[in-house]
Amino acid sequence: MRLPLSLALVFGFGYTSPAVTQAPQVQGTFDLFVCRNGCQGRPSSRAYVRATVVLMERPLRPPDDSVDVDPTWKPNGCFFLSRKRERSDSYAGLEPRGLLTWRSDSVAIWFDLYRSPDAGYRVVVVASAAGYSGRGDSWGDGAAEITAPTDSIEMVRIGPAQSSACQEAFRP
Repeated sequence: MRLPLSLALVFGFGYTSPAVTQAPQVQGTFDLFVCRNGCQGRPSSRAYVRATVVLMERPLRPPDDSVDVDPTWKPNGCFFLSRKRERSDSYAGLEPRGLLTWRSDSVAIWFDLYRSPDAGYRVVVVASAAGYSGRGDSWGDGAAEITAPTDSIEMVRIGPAQSSACQEAFRP
């Protein structure tokens, strides 16, 4: 039996809604912008930190001449960043490069751009029209305690993930 097109559309037979899109591929190389009070479509001009972030599907292997890495830690990404403007109320951009471990679920991706025993900067993003958008938060305990507003994060895919780009992040 053949259904009229209108019934097929109502019942969803053979029709894919244009509003339903596939989630963007997570693995890749991204430009990441950290903005205060929103990036408003111009992240490169509003950002106080700009980074290149590489997210890999598998853990990275350190080069032979790298610093000692805890064998239980399995970094699967790296970052290289620069502070365009100094902020005393943020831990974003304290380290110009580093390794990271990113995780995701069906909704969000999260990773740290800074981490010490008593402080850190956490990024949480979700898929958006431009790539990924979300928030960044500084936190600290004890002497590292900080009062910091939540930052806006924009992350735009610029290419495939290249593990070779992360080899420099292993070096002291």
